[in-house]
Amino acid sequence: MASLAPCARRSNRQEKRRLDDIFAVQEELTHGIVAAIAPQIEASELAKARRRRPGSAVAYEIAMCARSKVREAHLKANRTLREEAIADARAALAIDPDSTAALIALALAQWQHVAYATVSDRQAAWEEGMLAATRAIELDHSDAWGYGSKGLLLVHAVHGDRTKEALRNLRRAYELNPHDSAILAGLGLAETVAGTPNASIGRLEKELRWSPRDLSRHALLLVLTICCLGAREYEKGVEYGSRGVDEYPESGTLHLNLAMCLVGNREFDKAHSAVEDARRCEPELVQRWSDGKIVFRRPEDLHRIRTFLRVAMGLDDPSAAEAVR
Repeated sequence: MASLAPCARRSNRQEKRRLDDIFAVQEELTHGIVAAIAPQIEASELAKARRRRPGSAVAYEIAMCARSKVREAHLKANRTLREEAIADARAALAIDPDSTAALIALALAQWQHVAYATVSDRQAAWEEGMLAATRAIELDHSDAWGYGSKGLLLVHAVHGDRTKEALRNLRRAYELNPHDSAILAGLGLAETVAGTPNASIGRLEKELRWSPRDLSRHALLLVLTICCLGAREYEKGVEYGSRGVDEYPESGTLHLNLAMCLVGNREFDKAHSAVEDARRCEPELVQRWSDGKIVFRRPEDLHRIRTFLRVAMGLDDPSAAEAVR
């Protein structure tokens, strides 16, 4: 047994060297990883430190109330709630002029006014919304909704085609927060207006499956319907539009986009009914669209959508849709 002792000692020393080698490798790896990610961690922490804290707790609370009303106004197609959100946002800004939460609430409420034709002076509403969104970005470059609200306003620019700028802002918003389904929906809208709806359909469908109880489900279903209309996927558009109006029956824009998908799918009687439902919910929007003022920008898209709308309203014979579907 005594003769085994040196072997045992050698074995122990070898094992120790192996362990020392392993620990040395681990230490080297750890050092390398830390060296690689430390700058990013530091940059992240510095960004957090730079982010503005609310200048006033009261202003922040009022701003959050405004944001809540903006969301509810969109779900219920409610002009009064939009006006209340704007009043709350302005009240918060009177207390704290640099409240990013209030600025974004103001920008989104004015975007809704412009998009859904619920304000008499759309240019003034658009300008106030743009000023608010731009200021929010200046104050906090890391807030996705500063870029998101600006992008949505640019999609619905009152004068001229600002789609390229809209895409830049909404893509930046998506980079900052790829998990926000409302931002994803906004990007999908901009891509459809730009003439590339297929780029968004898969992403939006995946988001809808992953987030069955998402607070932005209304936006996902609406934009999916619009994307399918833009992509000439009419049957799929009818599916998403029908789900949308079942869940959000007060959304006139959902009814209108469903109506046009129904025309594309040759379901003309249902399309007429969908237009009447839209008129009941958002008469100003129906009037604006009937005047030909639609968010699509490309001439070929505008011609097709306007034709579908006239057929859905009973102003043109269904045969007119066949030539452009």
